[in-house]
Amino acid sequence: MSTKNKRDKVREAAVKCYLSIESGNRFIQDALNTAFSRYRLKDKEKRFVKEMVTGAVKMRGRLEFIRDSFLKGELTRWANACLILGLYQMEFSSSVPDYAAVNEFVTLTGRFENPGAASMVNAVLRNFQRDRDSITYPSKSENSAEYLRDYYSLPKWFCIELVKDFGIEEAEDIARWANSRQAPSVKLFSPSKGKHYSEHIELEGFKAYNRFKGYYRYLGGGDPRDTNLYKSGAIYFQDPSAGLAAKIAEPKEGDIIYDIGAAPGGKTINLYEETKGKAKIFAIEINEGKIKGLKKNLYRLGINSVNIICEDVRALKDKESADIVLVDAPCSGLGTLARNADLRWRIIPEDVQRLSDQQKELLKAASKLVKPKGRLIYSTCTITRKENQEVADDFLQNNKGFVRIPVESEKFGMGKISITEEGDLLVLPSHYGTDGAYACVMEKVNENSR
Repeated sequence: MSTKNKRDKVREAAVKCYLSIESGNRFIQDALNTAFSRYRLKDKEKRFVKEMVTGAVKMRGRLEFIRDSFLKGELTRWANACLILGLYQMEFSSSVPDYAAVNEFVTLTGRFENPGAASMVNAVLRNFQRDRDSITYPSKSENSAEYLRDYYSLPKWFCIELVKDFGIEEAEDIARWANSRQAPSVKLFSPSKGKHYSEHIELEGFKAYNRFKGYYRYLGGGDPRDTNLYKSGAIYFQDPSAGLAAKIAEPKEGDIIYDIGAAPGGKTINLYEETKGKAKIFAIEINEGKIKGLKKNLYRLGINSVNIICEDVRALKDKESADIVLVDAPCSGLGTLARNADLRWRIIPEDVQRLSDQQKELLKAASKLVKPKGRLIYSTCTITRKENQEVADDFLQNNKGFVRIPVESEKFGMGKISITEEGDLLVLPSHYGTDGAYACVMEKVNENSR
């Protein structure tokens, strides 16, 4: 097979991946796995397709803005996908010369469409190559949400929320982070934190976070699961921001603890570590499919003492009261956009409202498990007020037997920048280079609270 045919095969696979993802029927990794199998791609080709598809999906909004600056006429879905991927290579990839991107995607368009479609793709790509400096984005100062939408490729509704909640400068930092490439984050499992692992972890390609003890970025390339550290049960996947909820809960040895929405198990492991395995921990997960992954993650680390329950917290009855109930609520995940390229296009405002309503129900149900003087922790991996402070505020207004406990930033190694005016923890990506996360600590002061 000639080099040209190989490149055609790779780009054809990329276009088909993009189309299946754009339709909303497939997640990125599922689409990639199908393409890798169907086209029998080599490792280098797989990496190329993954980078191109992931990048094009993430930057789709900006690429469509560029397209519309030059396009005259209508395109078929195939021709449009070829054009978007061609523009992505020209705008964001330095590994392929512009002329090659033009030639290859015009040729690929012509293989599946009529000459007119290929001619339109050719015209847009060549005009962009010649006149890219003529593109004018909305004004940052006058049209902030439109600027974030078109330049950083984010849904307008989300841009409006970011500007409203944080102001344009912080919103732009969040948008910039959302388009960054984030290395996988792992935590060194405390019981395995012997001299051998501590001294040799960086030799396998892991680099320590400056602020977060025990957390590492994997910079070794490939999959961290292929390392000796992972195979030996010395590390598990978790972003540092996700581990803060268990810390600010301040669990103690001997505590009774419920982790609501426990899968895939990161916070359950955190609670186990914080209490040296000497607390009575219940990991509660409603999704039967996720229970398998939860068990696998716990057992891989040798954790066998956690009580795993497949149940809806709203249906739990006759359970002993707990010292700590951590509600890891189902949320939009908008604090993880850098790691989830297609998430920005899958979440819509109606989802946020639905999730907010569900979060309020779960928090109310979980509160009934808290003993007097016990703590209720509400945690998400999103960053907007509607799923965070507004949910906690609603609960506190309707449950006078609970009070908010302000998080002491210095006590947990945080800067004051990560504490909201209400006293909750809100880590934004610009604070420490992590995912975004939120947590509110509440204490039960009235035994009869409902």
